Parts: sequence; C-alpha cells; structure tokens
Amino acid sequence: MVPRKAAFFASSIALGVLFATVAPPAALAFTPTNEVVDLSPEHWAYRAIQELMEKYQILDGYPDKTFRGNRTLTRYEFAAALYRVMTRVEELIAASGNRAGGPPIDIDRTDIETIAALQREFREELNSYRGRLNALEERIKLLDAVKIGGSVEVRYRDRVAVTDSGSSASPLFNSNPDLEEVNSPARNFISRRDRFPFRVRTQLNVDASLMPQMEYAGSFIADEGAFLGTAAGQQAVFIGGHFGEEGFLGAPFYVQRSFVNTHIPLGEGLGAPKMRVSFGLYNFNEMINTGTSLKNHFGSEAWLGHGYGMVGWGGDEIRTVNQGLQSGDEAPYTNSVSRFWVGDINASRVDPNSKRYNQASSPSVSVDFNWGAFSLFMGANNGSFYTSREIASQGNLSNFGAVSRGDVFGSLINSNAVVGNLDRLNRIRSNVLDLPADLNDGYGVLGLELDLGRPIGNDTVPVRLALHGMDYWNDAAFALSGTRKEISAIVDIGTNELGGTAQLNSSFIGYDIASAAVFANNIAGSGVDVGFGGKLALRSLTNFDASSFAASNVGGYVSLPDFGGSIPKVLFAVRQSFGDTFGTEAGYQFLKDSGITISAPFKNIANSNLDLILEYNTLVEGGFFSGRFMAHDLAVYTRYSF
Repeated sequence: MVPRKAAFFASSIALGVLFATVAPPAALAFTPTNEVVDLSPEHWAYRAIQELMEKYQILDGYPDKTFRGNRTLTRYEFAAALYRVMTRVEELIAASGNRAGGPPIDIDRTDIETIAALQREFREELNSYRGRLNALEERIKLLDAVKIGGSVEVRYRDRVAVTDSGSSASPLFNSNPDLEEVNSPARNFISRRDRFPFRVRTQLNVDASLMPQMEYAGSFIADEGAFLGTAAGQQAVFIGGHFGEEGFLGAPFYVQRSFVNTHIPLGEGLGAPKMRVSFGLYNFNEMINTGTSLKNHFGSEAWLGHGYGMVGWGGDEIRTVNQGLQSGDEAPYTNSVSRFWVGDINASRVDPNSKRYNQASSPSVSVDFNWGAFSLFMGANNGSFYTSREIASQGNLSNFGAVSRGDVFGSLINSNAVVGNLDRLNRIRSNVLDLPADLNDGYGVLGLELDLGRPIGNDTVPVRLALHGMDYWNDAAFALSGTRKEISAIVDIGTNELGGTAQLNSSFIGYDIASAAVFANNIAGSGVDVGFGGKLALRSLTNFDASSFAASNVGGYVSLPDFGGSIPKVLFAVRQSFGDTFGTEAGYQFLKDSGITISAPFKNIANSNLDLILEYNTLVEGGFFSGRFMAHDLAVYTRYSF
C-alpha cells in the first residue's frame, strides 16, 4: 500500500467519482453481497468495514470502543456503518484542504478502492438509509419549528388569623360588616371563613415557526374554577385574584392567546427598520411595555388577590375604630382599610386588558415599527368575550356603583350607561382599578418610545422615554371629559444595576395616577436587590393641594441573595397607605393602613421543573409599625413546567 496526502486526493480524484468508477480489487470479488441477507463476521465486506472503522476511529457508538465483530449485521446496519465511514473520510479530505502548511493526513488508495467497492455493492441499502436519514432530519426540523410546553399551577392560601372585632384591643370597628362574610379571591373580607382558597390550572403552550418571517403563539387553559358556580358571574367570586382573570364569565377551557406574528424587514443590515404585524386573540402586553423596563420586585407577590406589602391599591373599604365621620354626611365616608388587590409601581392605565388582575385576551390586530432607538405601536381590540366589566365591578369593586360602559360606537358613555357613585369631586370611584374590556366595547392604543440606552449601545446614562394613549371605540373620539381615554408618560433613567422611573397617567373619567421609584439590583455583586417607590391617585394632575390626593402609597423591599440557587431569594416588602387628602380634613386618618410581605421562592427544586413559593402577608391598620394587625395570610404556590 502506498500512502498519499489527502490533499492530493481532494484535488485530483473526487471521492464521489471514485465510489462510482474505481473497480474493486480481485481479492474482494468472491461471494457477492447482494446474495447475502445478513453479513456474518466471516464475510469479506464485514471484515473490510470493521478494519475501516477501527482505522479511522469511528467507534464512538460502542461503549467498549470495539466494532463488536462477534455478531451478525443486517444489510441496513452495514449500510449505516458504511455511511459513517464515507462521511469520516470526506471530512478528513476536506480538513486537509483547509490546513495550509499543516501536517499531511495519509489516506491509503486501497481504502478508497475498498469504500468504492462497498458502495457499489450496497447501493440500494445506502439509498434507503439516506432516505431514512433525510426523513429523520425533516422530522427534527419540524420538532424545532413547533415547540409544545406548558405548566400545571396549584395555589393555596389560608387566612390563619384575624383580629376579633368584639375585643377592645381590636382595630376593627365593632359593627364590622365582614364579621359573618365569606372571604373570597374577589373580595378581601376580614374573615376567617374562606370560600375557595384552593385553585388548579393547566396551561398548554404552542409556539410554531410557520415560515421564515411568520410565527404562531398560542396558550390554552383548562381551569377547574370555571366549573364552579351556577349563577351568571359567580365565577368572579371563585376566580378573581388567583390567576389574573377578573370579571371572568366562566369557561372550563379557554384561549389565553392565539395569534400570528409576521415580521416584515424594511431594509438590510442590523440597523435597518423592522415592522411586525400581529393578529389573533391576545392582549397588548405581548407587544408593548407601558410601564418601566427596569428590573424590580414591585408586583412580584405570588398571590394576586392581596399583595399587602407592595405599592398599590384597589377595591372597597371597611371602617376601623379610628374611623371618623365627615361633618354633614348622613353616612360615614369610609376612609380606612382598603381591599388591596395587586400593587406595582407602574402608573399607566392605557392597556387595561393586560393588567395582572385582568389578562383578558381579545380579538386584536396590531402593528409595531422599530428603527434603532425609536419604536411606534398601533393596536386595536374588540373587547374580550371571556370577561365582563360589570361582573368585575361586582367583585373586588362592589359598593362602588355602576360601571362605565359604552354601547354605541362613537357616543358619549354618559348617554348610554349609568356612571354612578362619584366621589366628592366628581371623579368616578369605580375606576380605581382598570376593568377589562367587554366584547364589542374594545379600545385602541397608540404608543411612541425612544430608548437611548441598549438599542444604541449607550451604557453611560441610558434614558428611555415612552408615551402611550388609548380610547374606547364606543366613546366619542374627540370629546375628552366623561370619556374613557387615558394618556401615560414614562421616563426610565439608568440600568438594571441602578435606575429609576417616573410616570404619569392622565384619565378623562377616573383618578389620575403618578408614580416614582428607584431600584438597585445585585448591589456590589452581593446578590442583594432593593427598591423604594411611591404611587399617588389624584383627582387632578393640575391641582396639588391636599384635596386632590384621593389615595397614596409608599413602599419598599429588599431581596436577599440566593448564593447560587442554594437557598431561596427571600423578599421582604412593606407598604404604607395614606388617607384621603392626607388626613387634612376632619374625620380622615393620615396613616390609613399598611402591609408586610415575606416571600420565599424555591426554583427548580432538586434540579427539576418544579417551583415552589411560600408567602406570608399581613394587613395592618394605621402605620406598619403600630402593631395593629388585622389579618394574617399564608400562601403556597407551586408550578410544574413541562
């Protein structure tokens, strides 16, 4: 045998030509393999492929690093082995051509002739093997194009203690209306009687690449809570606050999202403008961020229906022993403990269907345009057929009066719906929380964003500016007062390591909102995160005297390190709420109520896909330091992803 450089074969004799044209040596010509069903270790072809595999070290498929020459091979097994030899030799020849000045790779001409002979003898089996291999590759591509996953979530909350309103030491009013009530996810009664503290939900996610510039995203829910209740709207009592389905009409199986994204490049290169068109059943949090983009832990509590230790407010209220009466009122103006729903630092009310306590999908279409630091978003939905504004208002917002709803396109809502229950300065109290949009009562959103940070590589003093607006289709387009229109503005300064946000939202029917916060994450590499912020509900953005402040909260948190995941990243949070007009009017408290949250998340338990969160929340009357506890909750939240 005469060794030759692989580069010589690569340049002068193509391997595929050799396979087809070089005659086998006479020593290999006896006993045609096409007359043999299985190949025994004594067959010439068997011995030939064994020597080639061992010579070119194609043994990785065998634990003992041998060819296992003591068993018979089928012709298809032999074809697979031959295919691996052919691939390996081609790789060696290609590698030698890329090694200018490197050491030569010796490949015997006899080896090439043997491979050619084997290829001709096993042509049919090789073609069949290639066909099977191609089919397998297509199936792998299909699996990569369609990804299926999901989760099973179980939530349980137990109110372990409440104070006795009959005790002189209790902060609760002697005639506490909640004393005999049944506590539910939709209402935060101060009662030990729980209606339904246990919830289970299964979610199936399907993401698919339909073509190079088009993709599909879907999430489908099976919710046991939807089976409960027989009266219309009763599901809101069971479901509200658990998973973000306020005002849910009740459906055991429903579509959380099912939409298509189409990406349309408007140029070439990394800096070229891009456009995306989306349509289907979804809400706009898939497309836009109307809040801060900085990492923070506000609103991260697992139990949506409470969140005592976070910044936020919502729901009806009860009286406490510190409650006074407004002079001249026939009935007390309750200025005491609010039914806190879920708190975060974001002020925008532009996209109500995307709130954590709503998450309502609607028939929608949207277009977003991105060019470097600049983004433009336009979206429209027709309202959700899974939720009801009226039912939502009867849950956590009951006793706030009738809900605002438009029934005729382009009309003032006051001519088509009873607004009801205004506060002392004619602002609609029932708009304290953002209610989901009904079917045929949808809205449109327009957003502009300028991110002078990451998109342009600015890490020195990055700034993000965003402006969003919305309008309900059934409200007069050019009328402002008395219509459901919202405009919000956001300024983010800094990075996830250290940053701050300031936000404003102007409402034409409800309270205006302002918020501000600062965040620091992984301080000096310690793994400690801290945040502090405040949020105000204002009757008017243009009037800053005490009478304008309808509600206000400040809060802070510290999140401890998890030391590489060895322990949970425990979160401690506290919130303090201030009374209407900051208590400047007779009969109103300055320190209204407060709360404390301690949350311990266990992620990927035992290296599995199981997460567990243990959480404690307490509601305090007055200052958080007063010790006037009213309710203590324990929650267990589990999620298994598949």
